Amino acid sequence: MTRGQRIKGNVPVEATSFVGRRHELTYARGLLSETRLLSLIGAGGVGKTRVALRLASELGRAFGDGVWYVKLAGLHQPALLPHTVANALGLRDGAADWTLETLAPHLEGKTMLLVLDNCEHIVDACAELAQGLLAASPELRILATSRERLRVPGEFAVPIPPLSTPSTTDAESATGDLMHYEAIQLFVDRASARCPGIEIDGRNRNEVAQICRRLDGIPLAIELAADRVKTLSLHQIREKLASRLDLLTNGPRGVPPRQQTLRASLDWSYELCSEAEKDLWARLSVFAGEFELDAVEGVCQDDQMASADIVDVVEGLLDKSIVVREERDSRIRFRMLETIREYGHDRLVEAQQDAQMRRRHRDWYESLATHMAEHWIGSEQVDWLRRFRDEHANLRGALAYTLADQVDAEPALRIAAALAWYWHARGALSEGRHWLTQALAQTDKSSQARIDGLRVNAFLAILQGDADAADRSLSEALATPEVENWPQLMASLDMTSGLQALLVHRLDEASKYFAAALPTFRESGGVEGEIFTSMLDGMALAFRGDRDAAKDRFAKVLANSDQTGDLWFKSYTLLFLGVVHWMEGHLDTATDLARQALRGKVLFDDHTGLVLCLEALAFFASSSGDWKRTAIILGAADTIWGKTGTTVDNFADFKSLHDECEAQLAPKLPKAALATMRQQGSELPASQAIAYALGEHNEPGAEATGSSTMGFEPLTRREWQVAENVAEGRSNRQIANKLVISPRTVDGHIEHILSKLGFSTRTQIASWVAERQNHPGPRQEQ
Repeated sequence: MTRGQRIKGNVPVEATSFVGRRHELTYARGLLSETRLLSLIGAGGVGKTRVALRLASELGRAFGDGVWYVKLAGLHQPALLPHTVANALGLRDGAADWTLETLAPHLEGKTMLLVLDNCEHIVDACAELAQGLLAASPELRILATSRERLRVPGEFAVPIPPLSTPSTTDAESATGDLMHYEAIQLFVDRASARCPGIEIDGRNRNEVAQICRRLDGIPLAIELAADRVKTLSLHQIREKLASRLDLLTNGPRGVPPRQQTLRASLDWSYELCSEAEKDLWARLSVFAGEFELDAVEGVCQDDQMASADIVDVVEGLLDKSIVVREERDSRIRFRMLETIREYGHDRLVEAQQDAQMRRRHRDWYESLATHMAEHWIGSEQVDWLRRFRDEHANLRGALAYTLADQVDAEPALRIAAALAWYWHARGALSEGRHWLTQALAQTDKSSQARIDGLRVNAFLAILQGDADAADRSLSEALATPEVENWPQLMASLDMTSGLQALLVHRLDEASKYFAAALPTFRESGGVEGEIFTSMLDGMALAFRGDRDAAKDRFAKVLANSDQTGDLWFKSYTLLFLGVVHWMEGHLDTATDLARQALRGKVLFDDHTGLVLCLEALAFFASSSGDWKRTAIILGAADTIWGKTGTTVDNFADFKSLHDECEAQLAPKLPKAALATMRQQGSELPASQAIAYALGEHNEPGAEATGSSTMGFEPLTRREWQVAENVAEGRSNRQIANKLVISPRTVDGHIEHILSKLGFSTRTQIASWVAERQNHPGPRQEQ
């Protein structure tokens, strides 16, 4: 073929239907009109080649000299890259020794799109070639696919994420169309081709959704799974995905070997990594879900991998699409797709490092949990609880490994006991008891860890009203002779015994326990024990009728909290002080204090604290004769109690006040109207219930607008941006493109928004945003 002959292109015809990717195509198409080098970046098997081919086909008419596809997967000698490009272009100059210098003149003056597919294994050569050809041919455009960027000046990179998958909520819903999720579309399309007639219905929708979720929305994995429908049921496919790398084999003939199996695709990515990156990839597989850089440094560093080098290696894995970066609450977190994590774990096992790395993982999270427990009193309490919310999967992993190891269960005892306030705030009382009960069953020596585990197990049982279990744990702990060797621990047991007495209205007994514990805490510098015990003693005094003494006790607690930066106990103390003022008839003061407490509990997302504040504000509304507000707040409290892991019945004095409030309310409203108002309150999203209880709206249907009296915003800044885009009708992909984040990050933000606001649909988010925009108020990043 002679130079100057018009070339139309060689883009391969697509053998199967193209599914989804509308937003990525739109975004990339727009960028190609502005940049001359566009790279599609993503993990192996995510569909970069299919997107590139579809984009090339759509743009064919825009390039008068053709669209040319250069397949590089089988090229392993970088020096032959110019030869490969020349062959793809149809240049047949047998005398030419194809180099950048000899190839470039053939592209001068050409209006052409060159598609370089699979650049990652010869990325330096591709970068050099692209830079040289672009300099030589001003009308040339290059579209590259790679697992990492070429790092050429002027390059634009478009992340190609996995296909959208349904959330757990959507998958489990009996209604709603799952076919708008791209992963579902692809699975059904490929499964129908393999086994005509397959459909999603009420019997199998959850199976298909779980298959797509377990495969992380990776197209290669989904196609390989769909290929099994002729021999396996959907249920069998889902069950066998526990070992997905072994199941997903035998891809179609004619595709490169690296796309024949999921494992081969990951092998390809693995071989492109440096030795340090390979090592860290394997080590990162011990993390469950997300993780932060300090955890990576703490778990993965050793003589072969210094802490100072880890940042660079993590960046390398980010560049190669092995690790994904996300931002939450102004913190950077990382994660791996589950298929990538599983592959890394296989490499870890092969290297015989699995047990060692799991011990390090366990030890680091034990250190994190115990550090939080030892430094609970201070200004970082909110950050601690948010961190542990995000680390929940890793904490479970550390606990499960320790107990499965059956060598030494004490680390599990220390972790589970250190998380006492986390179990409490999250309403995860049963889970905390589950781990403690298992760990206690595997230890029998009289250690400080065992006694503290018994104490926390009793504490959680008390909150759930399980008096028998609490008695057994406390009795065993107090009967241990060695307990006398640890005065603070003995004082903590007295405090816990006092709490048990307090919550069943044995007030004199409770005060005796508190009186026994307080001197030890004060003498030994146990600030947390002193604040907590003093607060509980104030409650006992209040419910015994000694209100002046109770207010004096609460005032000292508040002063101590202010001095130490504590907000957890302060917010509870403000609530109980408000109850005392209400008992004395100071309704305005009581309401103000309870609302201050409620704002504090919002920061912690402390379900028990939130619902106790709502109960109190319902009592106060009843005293003012506002029966509608009383009914609505009680209805909202009914719903939130269900998230606490306990009930109002387990708080004897609050239960008495609750019953009195119910009794006063019943005759004041018609039965049907009362039921309607209670139902109305119970259906309020949490944020609306809180705003209503704070007095920021006269009607519960209106949403919080952030008045000057309200110091919190339920959504973070980024979540608010996502919510605004949802309200404007954008899809997750469009939102990702606009905010320059991954679609999976958008998925996570929307799940958090739905959870925080108590919604179940995007329409509710849109209505909520519209209401906020009509009543603007301050928005605080949390």
